[in-house]
Amino acid sequence: MFEENFKYDAKRFVRKVIAIRKAIVYNGQNRIPEAVGIVNELENRLKLYSYNSDEKMARFIDNHRLEILRILPEGSKQSYLETFNDFMNRSTAILQEDYATVC
Repeated sequence: MFEENFKYDAKRFVRKVIAIRKAIVYNGQNRIPEAVGIVNELENRLKLYSYNSDEKMARFIDNHRLEILRILPEGSKQSYLETFNDFMNRSTAILQEDYATVC
């Protein structure tokens, strides 16, 4: 089975990426015009919906992967990209397991 902390770790990672992008925008160093809209959208979704299970958080990561990738910090993007890829792989495995139990 997967780590119990997936939903918490994934949420914490997305919130950290959002906070970093907000700081980049605030400091006037943003080079991504749509970043503010992406940040607002992701932040609102995390506030409005609980994503209280691994499956729900895995769907969030899967559904919003392009937006999350878009706002990853440029300076240290490689380490964030590796972490994001780890969450994507874990999300895929969780969703496949969830699908297999339904069928």
